[in-house]
Amino acid sequence: MFYPNATVTRQESAKMLFSIVTISKRMPQIKQYFKLQMKWPNEDEIFPQDFSDGIYIFSWAREAVNYLYRIGVFNIDSNGCIEPNRKLTREEAIITILRLYSAAIGERGNPISEETFYPYPFVNNVANSDVLWGYIDSKGNWRIQPKFHEPSGFNMQGYATAQSPLYLKDSYMVFDKSGKIYFKFQRIVGLYGKLAIVDNGIYLLPQKKKLSSDTDAVSTVLIYPQGDYMLPIKDDKTNLYGYYSFDGKKMINFYYDRAYAFHGGKAVVKKKENYYLINKTGKVLRLFKIDEKKYNVRYFIGESGLLSSKNGQDIGYNAKTDAYFKVPQSTLTEDGWFIVTDTTDWKSKKLLDANGNTVALGKNIVDLGNGFYQVWANNDERFIVTNLKKVVIQRKNSKILNWISSRGSGGLAAFYSSEDTITIVDAFGTVFVNIRLPFKNCKVDFVNGLLRIIDTNNFLQYYYNPINGKRVLKVNP
Repeated sequence: MFYPNATVTRQESAKMLFSIVTISKRMPQIKQYFKLQMKWPNEDEIFPQDFSDGIYIFSWAREAVNYLYRIGVFNIDSNGCIEPNRKLTREEAIITILRLYSAAIGERGNPISEETFYPYPFVNNVANSDVLWGYIDSKGNWRIQPKFHEPSGFNMQGYATAQSPLYLKDSYMVFDKSGKIYFKFQRIVGLYGKLAIVDNGIYLLPQKKKLSSDTDAVSTVLIYPQGDYMLPIKDDKTNLYGYYSFDGKKMINFYYDRAYAFHGGKAVVKKKENYYLINKTGKVLRLFKIDEKKYNVRYFIGESGLLSSKNGQDIGYNAKTDAYFKVPQSTLTEDGWFIVTDTTDWKSKKLLDANGNTVALGKNIVDLGNGFYQVWANNDERFIVTNLKKVVIQRKNSKILNWISSRGSGGLAAFYSSEDTITIVDAFGTVFVNIRLPFKNCKVDFVNGLLRIIDTNNFLQYYYNPINGKRVLKVNP
């Protein structure tokens, strides 16, 4: 049935518009609108972008969303989010169509022109001790001279991390695309946009303004990576908690006695004896109480809480439904799920969702992050299940002890599905492509949306489009 008044999401509109320009053969060429990042075999290759919220893009919309972003029809916000599920207003729909029309008739419109830098090795010889890393641009020119170990890619806000090759006490650093170093510390817990979490607190870049020196908060960030691009921060002056976004804006004022991680657009906060479930604007969705004579609150991820009773029993709690359930010897995952150990024999585990429902059983269960879980079943079968309860890879008697190879914030993950094959999947259970490894000794990661495979013997680098499996560049160090 046709519903003329129904709204569409950005990714639905992207698919429709992409289909129109494809059928009409008036597709604006990416090479006209986007500074090519590498020397592609085919200049019209639709290059995947590492969107911060790319995990929510459906497989049928990935090519279209990437294409419309590349020619400037879709924009990202300051956190690097494309917002694929946001509903379009009539005004936004008209603007989107006009941008695409301008591109189709040859007007430049709103082209994307950010320069991307790539970590690149400089090798004196094949000994690891002689390998230094710097950054090159799309033409192969050095933009930051080689002087690092273990450099990351630059995030959407233009910051990266690396380690000094001198292995000094304060050998970890945060720097920008000009090579300017902002911090040198013994430990860098995490880099979330413009927020740098180091061993003595949380800082705002580029001002290097110290937002908090609370070491407990830093430890919490280390254990529980933050969701929804919001970070709970404790103010040193008032000892109250608020939230900053990854682009450095204070989103919720310092008001609460305790604040926990956002997930799914919701978080739990505490003021005096009351707990509140709030959304990202600070609006209270639900007020509730926890009997602190019976329970200690260990942590919340979104609406999911891990409590402990006074006799040491782990308890799961859902702040939306007010449901309590037993979760013996439990850990709380990035998704607000629970990995529970069976205390009767200590040899089996369960994966429970936020409501306490069983998702998987096995000898061992590991939270791989980004919505993926590895399950080693009791019959020696191994499989990967996602936070949408989709099984994406399944093998019996696999020799691979840990399938995870790498995951990108764009919502894709790379797994060893066999000893010499990498499989690219998303959280919806879609298998995009299988890529045969060129050598046995390989390191696999994601850089700026591309899958990178490094031969650890000679440091050759191979870049692949993870959506279609095409090799787009081979780099000799």
